[in-house]
Amino acid sequence: MVSRIQPETQRNDQRSRSTAPPQRERTHRRARRLLVVAVGLVSALAFVATAMASTLSAPAAAAASPARNSAIASARFDSTPVTAQTSAAVGGSVSNGSPEAVVIVGSSGTIASWWGGSGPRWTCGYYLIEAPFVNSSPESRSPFGVDPIAGMAYLLNCEDRPGHLVVSRFVVYEPGDPFGGVAVVERAVAEARRRIELAPPVPRTNPGQVQLVGLSTWLWVENPWFEQRATAAIGDVSATVHAVPVGVDWDTGDGGHELCDRGVAYDLGRPARAQSSGCRHVFQRSSAAEPGGVRRIIATQRWVAWWSSSTGEGGALGILSRSAETWLRVVEVQALVH
Repeated sequence: MVSRIQPETQRNDQRSRSTAPPQRERTHRRARRLLVVAVGLVSALAFVATAMASTLSAPAAAAASPARNSAIASARFDSTPVTAQTSAAVGGSVSNGSPEAVVIVGSSGTIASWWGGSGPRWTCGYYLIEAPFVNSSPESRSPFGVDPIAGMAYLLNCEDRPGHLVVSRFVVYEPGDPFGGVAVVERAVAEARRRIELAPPVPRTNPGQVQLVGLSTWLWVENPWFEQRATAAIGDVSATVHAVPVGVDWDTGDGGHELCDRGVAYDLGRPARAQSSGCRHVFQRSSAAEPGGVRRIIATQRWVAWWSSSTGEGGALGILSRSAETWLRVVEVQALVH
């Protein structure tokens, strides 16, 4: 009986060894599969990293150029005097290559626009982060971006008027700043400049409404004479505009100009000899031949203005001004000598 069972047992052992691979071989096969998958992932990540590096290298090099750094370091605003009437906006404009106008264009049209002056204009768009848009060359970009969705990541591209790429970066779209941080300092300064309240001067004279030819007329303004400021913020960036009064230009209507400080108010309760003022004018002819028999006097108050920002940047806004007018009757008194 043993001799018949033994061959059957041997055949079962041989069949088991031929149909079932050892445990070690199964482990090796699983490791090889994992290795192939890992190599594929690494290759894909390397390709994406190379493409992103090539995308960002051009704008990064442009940002690091000495000319651009010099432009950023210099004042962003010119110092050309800007004269404004009481209803006009405060002057001062962006210069040195920074955008004075930014337009964000999507698939449905203009998403947002900002105008700060008459300088360079940038046109920007949000692009989906996928293969056709990773390369920032002009040939690979569509003429318009997409309509962005809040919280989604996009590639933000901006071009100047000649079509040169000036900004290319990855951003997460926030409806509170549809410009994606482009020209954020300039926009904050423009908003602060819009908010600053520079009241027009309140001109006063003594004598009051009727002046005498040959008699010294005192001139002064009654409005506050101290620094004015306003602050605006866009996201984490804030800017403050400062304005300090420096003088008043009086156009006396007879061809004369008096450049003064605030002036000194004449006190009717004090003797004339006990008072003095460095801001006075003497009319040499009457206003009888002028329209209505009165003479128009214009007082223009000027401020020196500048800006500062939370980024550490700052610059001059030049001379800001406000004007107001008043009318005086100038009469000539004839003296009779007996």
